[in-house]
Amino acid sequence: SSSTNNNNNNNNNKEKEFLYPNSILLHLPTTTPAWAGESNTATSTTITNPLSPSSSLLEVPFYTFFFQDNPIQDLLLKRMIRDTIRYNDVIICAAARIIDWLRSNVGHYHALHIRHPNYEENYHRDVHTHPEWLVHDIAKYLPPVGSHIYIATDYYYFSNTTIDNDNWFDPLREKYTLYFQSDFRGVLQSLPSYYTEMIEQLVCARAEVFVGTWYSSFSSYVHRLRGYYFNSNSVQQQPQRLVVIEDKKKIERNNNSHDDDDDGGIPNSYYSSPKAQQQEMKYYRSIRKPFSMREFPVAWRNIDQQSQ
Repeated sequence: SSSTNNNNNNNNNKEKEFLYPNSILLHLPTTTPAWAGESNTATSTTITNPLSPSSSLLEVPFYTFFFQDNPIQDLLLKRMIRDTIRYNDVIICAAARIIDWLRSNVGHYHALHIRHPNYEENYHRDVHTHPEWLVHDIAKYLPPVGSHIYIATDYYYFSNTTIDNDNWFDPLREKYTLYFQSDFRGVLQSLPSYYTEMIEQLVCARAEVFVGTWYSSFSSYVHRLRGYYFNSNSVQQQPQRLVVIEDKKKIERNNNSHDDDDDGGIPNSYYSSPKAQQQEMKYYRSIRKPFSMREFPVAWRNIDQQSQ
């Protein structure tokens, strides 16, 4: 009908209006801040597409360098990123098969992301990657009795060994029932090997409790996914309560207690270490450097508000 066509045209116009907004889009590059489309005197280049192949590799969340001056368009941009820049259906369906098996056979499952020891030894000495330490780090978030944990790890990728003849994770096996990607070869064997990490992120994101590795972009994206899911499951007419925690000593005091109150962050999402960052995801934290160390609630909090 003509009315339907008019509605479609209006929607298309609205989409074009968003894709080419009149409002200012601020891009903060890693060198000198500049306005999109204007000359950057520090590099003698014009910033038109900061995500182009010729740009520097970006390992930071998009919302740390793109800013909309219009709050409505800001939320629309974040919804667009969530809904359109995502893993393909093959990856999502493979993860769903693993999640369904875990939930059907063990009920609630948890997830733990563990990096290879070289991550601690060569890059971040304040982050624990050895299982004998992790057992103590995660105990208050993952009670040993009856807990089933999916382990996402790059340990076997960097080690000259396989899970079948290795005892690296024995300290965790003594207290928990563990599952690895090798337990789901039937799901993964027909897929490209580089899909595995993405599938594991989705499995971790749907876990009852997730404990990640601080500074890791793998863990960071899992937390963002959990933020999307939590935001979608919340009552959209009631914005999430905001409690801003910027004082480091106050965070350390709160890390000594464990509860599930909604303080503006994500429930049941933690880091194994350092101690001061274990409950970072529980609270609303504003964006701060280094941007790549974690995701921030501004990416998902209340982004479906005013979606109508």
